[in-house]
Amino acid sequence: MTAASSDRSVSNYLLSSAHGSIVIASRSREVAEGLLEYAEDVFDRGALRRDDAIALLIKGFKRGERDTD
Repeated sequence: MTAASSDRSVSNYLLSSAHGSIVIASRSREVAEGLLEYAEDVFDRGALRRDDAIALLIKGFKRGERDTD
């Protein structure tokens, strides 16, 4: 990554919080790792069927709701 491209990285626009999560879907592990502070936070899932993807998002949202109660 060049200095010019790192200045325009998507990660510059992501908010950080102890009370939230951001899900990033990428076909490239390298891209995903570049957006995170810790490479071990990348969750390699492989291709998801549409129903499985929706269920995963709903599960994450429900977990977030419990964390704020």
